Amino acid sequence: LRELDAGAIKGLPFATELGRPHAPGRTWPSLAAGLSGLLRLGDVLDVGCGDGAVASFLAPFCRSLTCIDVDPRMAEAARLRLASYPQARVSVADAATFPCEGGAFDEVLIFHTLCHAEAPGKLVRRCGQLLRPGGRLVVLSLDEHEAQAGAPAGELHGGFSAGKLRGMLGRAGLEVRLCGVASQEARRPQFRTVLAVAERPD
Repeated sequence: LRELDAGAIKGLPFATELGRPHAPGRTWPSLAAGLSGLLRLGDVLDVGCGDGAVASFLAPFCRSLTCIDVDPRMAEAARLRLASYPQARVSVADAATFPCEGGAFDEVLIFHTLCHAEAPGKLVRRCGQLLRPGGRLVVLSLDEHEAQAGAPAGELHGGFSAGKLRGMLGRAGLEVRLCGVASQEARRPQFRTVLAVAERPD
């Protein structure tokens, strides 16, 4: 897969027009819900699930969905949000020490969790171990940035560039399929988000 071209993505009309009043219903949540319908997922682990917002889009299309978060309040919110999905379970846990055998999952998500992890490399390595051969790890993280107002509360690291994230995944023994800037916020300070997709070798 090609590196993501942030400039090209930024220039597309839908990237700025989505959600405007003249386009009723064209919201990011509706787009995410529609794209989720194309998925056919196996056993999924959502690391740092927060209130379960992302997991709620994926739950109908997973064989099983395990959500973990270190914050008991967030975990409880996710548990309530996912209560109607019998294949979903939520636990208060740290992924780096999550008591689970290796090779338990087909897909692992780390969405905006790395910047809050005490040892990001250890977290990525552990998540790689939890994948079955051929399984995918999908990471979203803020790009490298200077500490500034508006940065997420509790952030321990100032983001990760695509190069650093690629190196982290490689050292974890994963094959990187895609890694680059996926989006940039229009509002100042215009944070950029890096997306990476990596697989555990067969």
